[in-house]
Amino acid sequence: MVIDDGHKAGVLEVMKGLQLLFGKSGTEVSNIAATFAMNTIFVKHTCGIGAFVRPCSVIKRPVFDIKLMLFKTEGSDSAFLHLDPDGFERRILVPESRQLHSGLKFVAQLMANVDGHHDGHFSFQIASLADDPVPGPPGALTLSGLEPVIDLKRLMEEDRVLAFRFEHRH
Repeated sequence: MVIDDGHKAGVLEVMKGLQLLFGKSGTEVSNIAATFAMNTIFVKHTCGIGAFVRPCSVIKRPVFDIKLMLFKTEGSDSAFLHLDPDGFERRILVPESRQLHSGLKFVAQLMANVDGHHDGHFSFQIASLADDPVPGPPGALTLSGLEPVIDLKRLMEEDRVLAFRFEHRH
């Protein structure tokens, strides 16, 4: 896969965000059993175009990558959409296909959809999913809203502090 120079910064930004969000964590310990819990995330460019993804597996070595399920809104033909947070309404998210996408393939597709908007950044938001059962195809989710944008700089700092403490324990 060839990524042109104009897209490299965006690709690195999204992959770094995915690594920060999912590369180290994901295991939630409950009283019953340890479960691998992954949130559905809306990855959005400054221009407003983004996609809903749910990580399904994480590869940490030799190089970080992630396998993602992409979702499209019911009735849409593309996983990449322009979402207006002000005019937000409940939606049904359906898997875009049965095939998982590698993180790099997803980012390349995302960059193709925001082509022409090189200046800008990406944000990551957790999708709030409704508790009610979904009327729709298997794997569908009911989206009720988006949580505030995740502060990646704060997460990075917390990560750095934890790593420092871990290294300096005796």
